[in-house]
Amino acid sequence: MTDNGACYRAGIFGAALEGSRHQRITPYRPRHNGKIERYNRILTEEFLYARTWASEAQRAEALNTCH
Repeated sequence: MTDNGACYRAGIFGAALEGSRHQRITPYRPRHNGKIERYNRILTEEFLYARTWASEAQRAEALNTCH
């Protein structure tokens, strides 16, 4: 779920989704933007910073195994 920014409409972004469903929010609806921000916060707190990583490469490798 993203806003309607140009970066999210780009072909390379669509290719990076690798078949995942992409849903755009309705413009000018703060409620939807709040959902996106909360999802990003949960991802950051519970996955990216919930443990100590030895390197950025190790963290990136863990992200690659999620999809």
